[in-house]
Amino acid sequence: MVGYVGNVKTRPLTILGVRLKAEQPELTEEQKDEVIHITGENLYNEELGMTGSEIRQMLLREDKNYADFEFRGRERLYPLATRFTDCSVSKFSKELREMQSEFRQMSEAAMSDFIEGKGTIDDMMNLFEKIVDETFEQYTNKYYIGDNPIEKSALLSYLYKDFRYDINTTAVMANHAEGRQYVEYNPSEDIYYSEDTYCNNYYYYNAEYYYKAKEALTALENKVMEMAERKGIDGYSAPVDLFPMYNNFNTCMEPTGTDPHILDTSKEPPRDFKFFCQERPPVGRVIDKMVLDENGNVEIRYPDPPKTEAMEYCAIIKVWGSGWSGTTKVPYKGNINDFHNLATVFSGKTVPKEIRDCMTNFQFYSHAAQSAKYWADKYGIGSTAAGRVLGYA
Repeated sequence: MVGYVGNVKTRPLTILGVRLKAEQPELTEEQKDEVIHITGENLYNEELGMTGSEIRQMLLREDKNYADFEFRGRERLYPLATRFTDCSVSKFSKELREMQSEFRQMSEAAMSDFIEGKGTIDDMMNLFEKIVDETFEQYTNKYYIGDNPIEKSALLSYLYKDFRYDINTTAVMANHAEGRQYVEYNPSEDIYYSEDTYCNNYYYYNAEYYYKAKEALTALENKVMEMAERKGIDGYSAPVDLFPMYNNFNTCMEPTGTDPHILDTSKEPPRDFKFFCQERPPVGRVIDKMVLDENGNVEIRYPDPPKTEAMEYCAIIKVWGSGWSGTTKVPYKGNINDFHNLATVFSGKTVPKEIRDCMTNFQFYSHAAQSAKYWADKYGIGSTAAGRVLGYA
């Protein structure tokens, strides 16, 4: 490279004052005076007979250390640990931010189509390939990644985890929307809960969505290895230590709950298993209110909840599977004892063994019980005392 840039004769070059290793011959004093020092100010100057982009590509070809030089520069500006997070990308470029947002919408739509039978696994994997190719191209063009395998691996893993997230959350949302049809309690009977609260005050699990998500995730795990090979990432391993929302349908259903409905998220359900549970709070319970006193000051009143034998406080439970279905109501007492195993509730019924075994992995409980259990576990409060503190006992 000494004396030439491409086909254009020029003086010797340095990058930020450092001579490239390809320039082995020592320079004379006269030559040293004529050295051109490429800095951030003239890297894109065309006086050398080449554009900045052409010079960069030449440097990458001619000096094996230049890629690492660029990587360390990017790492100072955009640390790899946070470079591909949504927050960081929003700072980089509006174009990249919009591209990411568009891809997220596309992946969610593709998963929805697959669930509804309008699309195939191949459609989803083709979309993932498109997302990887276009993202790599855009990040490379804007110099947010180079040819460093660490950067490429980190970007591919980021795209892979996002796609897993979209698969799981789309399946969970479709599952929840389907469960709405089984809601029975009429919010007009209770002034404590609004209609919106009632519509979300239920738990529903349909194993069909578990297996839809599993099929998509399995295909993605194979596809990401194919993409790693295409991008020249040797020894790539897809991340396995994932947060619940990225892992699978079951863990996404129980992301942070201290008292999950699924006791062991690694167990697979029978394919036709379904479970619905809706809690009905005490009829007539009055919510704590904020009112204005006669002086216009805010006053918070804590009315005592009604305590009558006629007050209904229960859960309705529905289960389907293996040609069997069962429905029951379970009375709640409003204390820590309102935790129930699904199999125990139907212990007197003739339930197919496969379904019964699955039912042992599910529990349901009142919101009061969950709160009471928290206080009991944390502070050692007995069940009755905890319930009394919460106003339920």
